[in-house]
Amino acid sequence: MLYRIEINLKPGVPDGGGAGVRRGIEDLGMAGVTAVSVADVYYVEGDLSPAEAERIAAELLADPLTQVGRIGPAVPEGAAHVVEVA
Repeated sequence: MLYRIEINLKPGVPDGGGAGVRRGIEDLGMAGVTAVSVADVYYVEGDLSPAEAERIAAELLADPLTQVGRIGPAVPEGAAHVVEVA
């Protein structure tokens, strides 16, 4: 099975990467963007149970002090298109 693991900052943890992107958007002369967040996304494929994928997210990929991991399908249900930039 293919798992999509998204690692985000916990609420209240400053997102320096997102703030930098927002400033860059402003430097391009575009107004109106009030927030940008940055996340790490991993695709893990193998003979894994959902519990094992959760363990990979929690114990390997996420910093337990500042980050949280979420497991989801590789393509969201009902999505016609998914765009992710690496």
